[in-house]
Amino acid sequence: MFISNTAIAVLMAPVALAVADHLGMSPYPFAMTVALAASAAFMTPVSSPVNALVVGPGGYRFGDFVKIGTPLALMSLLVVVLLVPWFFGM
Repeated sequence: MFISNTAIAVLMAPVALAVADHLGMSPYPFAMTVALAASAAFMTPVSSPVNALVVGPGGYRFGDFVKIGTPLALMSLLVVVLLVPWFFGM
């Protein structure tokens, strides 16, 4: 993500809710997926204010976030895809 996770959630929530409405499904799993995906902002230092705060004091580089953030984001994707439908029912 090249913009903040909060901005992504604000931009994508109406899209997800419209898709849920169009499909005639509950909006809860769609909204939860957007919220969890926006919270999985690990791959760039600008994706979350917390990431930006630790870049300088920690001496991190952009590549450090990509190297560690990519596996974390993939694990988050897997967990969300498997557990959100189970918890909220599709």
